[in-house]
Amino acid sequence: MLIRISLFLEGMTRTNFLFFILLTLCTLGASAQQMISGRVVSQETGKPVAGASVFISNTSKGTITDEKGNFVLYNIPVGRYIMVISYIGFQSDYETLDSRYPKTTFDVTLKEKATELGEVKVQVFDANGYKKWGELFREAFVGTSDFARKCKIMNPEVIKIHYAPKSRILSAYSDGPIIIENPSLGYELQVTMDFFRLVMANGETSFSFFPLFKEMKGTPKQQKRWDTNRALAYYGSPLHFFRALYQNRVREEGFFMWMESFQDSSTIQGVKGRIRSAWAAARDAAGPDGQRASPESLLERSYLEQYDRILDGAHEGKTYEYPGMVSVDQIVPVKDSNVTVMDFDLVLKVRYLNSKVPDRYLADVIVDPKNPESMHKVNVTRNALEGMSTELELMRGFPVDIFANGSYLNSDLMFRGYWSWSQKMGNLLPYDYTPPPPAPTKGPPYD
Repeated sequence: MLIRISLFLEGMTRTNFLFFILLTLCTLGASAQQMISGRVVSQETGKPVAGASVFISNTSKGTITDEKGNFVLYNIPVGRYIMVISYIGFQSDYETLDSRYPKTTFDVTLKEKATELGEVKVQVFDANGYKKWGELFREAFVGTSDFARKCKIMNPEVIKIHYAPKSRILSAYSDGPIIIENPSLGYELQVTMDFFRLVMANGETSFSFFPLFKEMKGTPKQQKRWDTNRALAYYGSPLHFFRALYQNRVREEGFFMWMESFQDSSTIQGVKGRIRSAWAAARDAAGPDGQRASPESLLERSYLEQYDRILDGAHEGKTYEYPGMVSVDQIVPVKDSNVTVMDFDLVLKVRYLNSKVPDRYLADVIVDPKNPESMHKVNVTRNALEGMSTELELMRGFPVDIFANGSYLNSDLMFRGYWSWSQKMGNLLPYDYTPPPPAPTKGPPYD
């Protein structure tokens, strides 16, 4: 994927609010440490690019190139992840790594950003875009949780925003890494953002970003507070759930699962089956490179889009919840020493019962329908009443590879509900985070 996680919010109707984050997730396991090295040069001149940023997205592992363009990253454990290489004035480069199909040396060529009209599509932005729309952007990108509200964007001048009145679409990009200080969790985030898009009419939001975490320095008292807040952000999060799924400890960790279907589930299952078959054939034909590549990169865009339209139509109508809880065996067809594969055709509902629902989440679910500009807020009344509840769906049917630390690589996984609200910059943790012991497990609300 470019690694992508799709996080959607459900409103009073299924299209009222779709929150769709594209982000890179990496795996940092506990063994088989490896070293990654390489050299970065300019495509135009062939000369080394000194001072380029090289980091493993969504972790605290990063470095910069030396005067010869060389870099080394140490202690990279088993897993699959994205390495980001960037430098001011150049287009960023993204390298997918997978320890199952190892590649540890990289020759990276960065292309200079075009400065003349006609070379590339020109990105338009409003001169006072951030001043006018910055708060809306901040809520959608950083979040509205208590932790998010205390975050500070240190260099808003790199964020370029454009609003198109006719289509009522707000778009943005960053002209360099966005620096975000999170005093609640004790991190400084250096975020490479590829794009941001907010449709005012229905609240559909999508953005692609790659964060590098840096530990803030503080007093012992501050560190104790950060440890407490990080645990609050962790328990009940996707990171917590997927670690529990990998360890086959879902219920022990406080999660309970149910399955839902749509009125036209047969169409959805049939389309996803055809897409999976085409992806498997393309992956096998591409050899080792195909194993590392994202499913979307192996299939023609027009092929996927024709099926996306069918799937969108089949998603209309009511959902139906099947009786009884889902076990791990029902959604994990494959597990070995390296990876757990999560796969299901319909909608998986996950609820966490070991923490109190944040008051801020309950406050944010109320949206004034007479004020369409407020529809970017989360309108998930039903899920809010059910507590920390999230619906998961594999939109095109691509299975999810989950690694030991709970990270995963999938651009197809969609969330509706609590995780859509919580998993923004203000609540994110790096994938090398280690939590304290969990709270005792409560029983399910019903069987």
